[in-house]
Amino acid sequence: MLEQFGLILLGLFLLLAPGFLLTLVLFPRWESLDPWSRAALSLGLGALVVIYAGVLLALPHIRMLRLAPFVGTVLLFCAACVVAAYVRGGLAVPLGYARAAMRALRRPKPPPPPQAGPAPEGGGQELQKPEPAAGQAPDEKQVGG
Repeated sequence: MLEQFGLILLGLFLLLAPGFLLTLVLFPRWESLDPWSRAALSLGLGALVVIYAGVLLALPHIRMLRLAPFVGTVLLFCAACVVAAYVRGGLAVPLGYARAAMRALRRPKPPPPPQAGPAPEGGGQELQKPEPAAGQAPDEKQVGG
């Protein structure tokens, strides 16, 4: 049971990671793709990478289509994509996704409770605005210059 769960996680990783890294190489800017488009493109490109790795390893003169060489080939492709994404500046995109996720998960702080203290002087009445000077309209601001 645990072995099957591990293989399922490995399969998901092998399907999504190469595609996501390839989107970082092809579209290195945050604004190039919205997160849903990047996720869909990652899934499709990841499937292509996995298929091409399988075809490459199944060639008659290679005949190495087993789990270890397959995973190694996909990881080698991922390492090449990480280097290319670093050169093109695409590694800032996952950091932006992480920051956006942290902002979404951060809970707003509740407002502080009202402080119980002595009543304001003057019987709790609000302060009144001073009367405007003679010849000046109320709330008129003088502009210098």
